[in-house]
Amino acid sequence: MEEPGHFTFKGKGIGSFQFGSMQGEMDCRIDASRVEFTWSGFCEGDEVSGRGFAEIVSGELCGRLYVHLGDDYNFRAIKQK
Repeated sequence: MEEPGHFTFKGKGIGSFQFGSMQGEMDCRIDASRVEFTWSGFCEGDEVSGRGFAEIVSGELCGRLYVHLGDDYNFRAIKQK
């Protein structure tokens, strides 16, 4: 079952995301304006992995998610209050 999309950064360089039917755990490298990450997880029951990056643009987290040997996706996320 799909949940609302989200990116969660938990500190110490780890995080998680839900993006459509894809979900994953991230290993993040964060600097002042950009986060780069590798990830592993599941999409429709299949194991998948990949990499991605994001940065804050006009108050929104904008980035790209790459699936290893597969598709890639642009995303935009807004911080919940």
